[in-house]
Amino acid sequence: MEESVSLADLAFVVRRSAAWVVGLVLLGALAGFAVSVGRPRLHVAEGAVECVAGEIPKTSIVLGDALAELPSPAVLAGSFALQATSGSLGASLGTPPDVRFEGKWDEKARTLQLTAAAPTAVQARQGIEKLLQDAKRLLSESRAADVRRLLQSTLAQLELDASAVEQN
Repeated sequence: MEESVSLADLAFVVRRSAAWVVGLVLLGALAGFAVSVGRPRLHVAEGAVECVAGEIPKTSIVLGDALAELPSPAVLAGSFALQATSGSLGASLGTPPDVRFEGKWDEKARTLQLTAAAPTAVQARQGIEKLLQDAKRLLSESRAADVRRLLQSTLAQLELDASAVEQN
């Protein structure tokens, strides 16, 4: 013989334990409120750097495709985003240890999205300003330094070739 539970039986059980259900809901809400009040506020500042690949003039046949081997701004920006997210930039920028950085390269928009999170709005703003300056410096100076190194090595090779021709 099968026992079945009717809707009236279920309603009786719910009415009988309504105080427990309401009490547990209120206790959960109170615990959630206590946790949210106890956590420190986090202020976030965001910024972006647009990466436009400057054309490097191919003024010499000697350089050939060597200029194409230089790291692109996208590669440099992706590397910077990885450093920002890993936490290795904070000390070099001189920011407090509780300021966290995040970076993300957006290939479609060709922008480096940067975020600084800190306990105060001033720290977040100062952190993002320093991070943006460092990113812009890296993207411009690194590319220029790479081109300089390539030209110097090509010039050195040309001088060696000229010396070899003169000796023969």
